[in-house]
Amino acid sequence: MEIYGAYGKYLPEIKNEIMHKISELSHQIEKRDEEKLYEHLSGRVKQEESMIEKCQRKGLDLTPRSALNDCKDAIGIRVVCNFIDDIYKLVGLLKKQDWCDVIEGIDSEKMRTMVHQAGVKMQQGFLWKSQFIFLY
Repeated sequence: MEIYGAYGKYLPEIKNEIMHKISELSHQIEKRDEEKLYEHLSGRVKQEESMIEKCQRKGLDLTPRSALNDCKDAIGIRVVCNFIDDIYKLVGLLKKQDWCDVIEGIDSEKMRTMVHQAGVKMQQGFLWKSQFIFLY
């Protein structure tokens, strides 16, 4: 079964385009501020089997509409930032773009909880995982 239907072949291309656009934003910031916007950028397309399991768990029909509209993670982009301010800067920049809409961000209380629970010390500071949802 192909849960993504005819759209499946385009998902890797869309993921790559989103990652390229985020990378370009970072390069613009580096040229202006001479510092990186993030430490690491990675992405993935959820495997068909995983999406089928997720749709079944949620009681959704096994259709491309369910996989792409009802589930919000067919494509996942992970941005790892060194500092909290970098996360807010990135989300702020994404909100200004005409190619995506940020629909959920991290509020400061959730950020404090994440910092308390999951801070990982690095030589130059802390490593923070940034998670937000945006629509392409």
